[in-house]
Amino acid sequence: MDGNMAHCIDGEEDEDEAYQNNGVQVVVNAATACHVEGQKNSAIVEDMIATGQDDQNNLNLSKWKRTAAVSDRNVQLPLTKQIWQTHIDKDGRITNEDKIREHIFKGGINPDDRRDIWKFLFGMYLFNSTFRERQALDEERAVRYFALRARWQFELKEDNDGQQFDDNINPNEPVFMVVQKQVKNEFSKHYLNNDCSDFQQQQQFNFLYTDATLYACRQPFDEDLTRQAIHTINKDVPRTDRFIEFYRGEQGEKRLESLRNILITFAAFHPDVTYAQGMNDVLSRFLVVLQSEVDAFWCFTYFVEKVEDDFRSSGMLQKIASVQRLLMVLDSKLFEYLESLNASDLMVCHRWLLLTFKREFSFDDSLKIFEIIYSGHLEPHSYEGAKAIEQQRILEIERGGGCIHGLEVDVNSEFTFDIFVSVAVLMTVRSSIMKATDATEVFSCLNNLTTGMDLNTVLEVAECLFFIYCRTTVRDSFEIIQSGKDVVE
Repeated sequence: MDGNMAHCIDGEEDEDEAYQNNGVQVVVNAATACHVEGQKNSAIVEDMIATGQDDQNNLNLSKWKRTAAVSDRNVQLPLTKQIWQTHIDKDGRITNEDKIREHIFKGGINPDDRRDIWKFLFGMYLFNSTFRERQALDEERAVRYFALRARWQFELKEDNDGQQFDDNINPNEPVFMVVQKQVKNEFSKHYLNNDCSDFQQQQQFNFLYTDATLYACRQPFDEDLTRQAIHTINKDVPRTDRFIEFYRGEQGEKRLESLRNILITFAAFHPDVTYAQGMNDVLSRFLVVLQSEVDAFWCFTYFVEKVEDDFRSSGMLQKIASVQRLLMVLDSKLFEYLESLNASDLMVCHRWLLLTFKREFSFDDSLKIFEIIYSGHLEPHSYEGAKAIEQQRILEIERGGGCIHGLEVDVNSEFTFDIFVSVAVLMTVRSSIMKATDATEVFSCLNNLTTGMDLNTVLEVAECLFFIYCRTTVRDSFEIIQSGKDVVE
């Protein structure tokens, strides 16, 4: 990640540096542009903030849930393997992708069953793929990963400390021979349980090895760029999630080596993105759940290709601007208070959005919120979002005597569900923020949320805010039409 944005992930000192970023003023201006709209709409949320002390952080969540018709997440069951299998046909296709995504959004996935389901959720498999197609993909992706890894190990020969990456690689042999030999050895070790004596199958695997080798050797490779990435990766990997059992002991060290291999392989062959701080934390989730270097590489690759702008300063500044805009729309009083303390830039949200709230909850909860946010079930232009808008549109038509048809509702597609979760976090600790007397106290409050926040509560608030936003957006559209008619009359 370029610029100071890369420093927002860990400590207060780095966070202070991020406050000096030249792009912050752009973010603040973007949010301030929503000031008038926010003053009008925040009253809807303001009505649901309790004045008593009976509810934690003074949020009257029961009223919120009644207003937005949101169910209680504490009674929602996670998606299990048994339920998952009821949605698979005889050829292996998932028959109801929308239902699966809805189930994940409402209850997450049973931890013991995440490994298989995440491969679909994060793009390694298509939901309509068959058993046979997935087996072929597994073999193809395995040999391609081994080939890419062998390619950069051959090209670099040694790491930045002068140690050879792999003792089995002969730097004096042609690159094609070296890579193909490594691919065959790694695939045989990890994917073939016994000697393959069938001639036809041998021919099939030989074709896979050759195809993967050609694929890897044709990729452009920048040695200087890769070495720069390795320098940062070598600093970040040893401190990745060392508090969890997965990375402890001798086996844990091997897993950290897998983490490092994946990050270098990705950086070497994605020169437009390379490596950015925070990727190690994102990848760790995949490696812990999938427990496979190959599968973790591909799921991580598809995920980062989808959100790669988040790892650039310009992209992250836009996301933070979206948090500001949504907060202004839903709770302008809170935004104005932050503004009065010179704390409205909300740069602390950088870590929330980049790591998908990994540091704000326990590791187990961070896996759950990750799969819920990226279930894709509740987004401005998802089926559920469109349904909520259409229901409110029908109500507004009925209130207006049925005289307005074909009205297009302008919903901001930048307000993805992680943006709503960010605003929900701010509202969950609203009373603490409102007690702060300066920006330092606000930062301290928002930078130390690892205790005292309940994941289900935050998600329920975010879901409520989503539906409230959809409904108020429809009302605003009708008010604009109505005011235009009044002017004409």
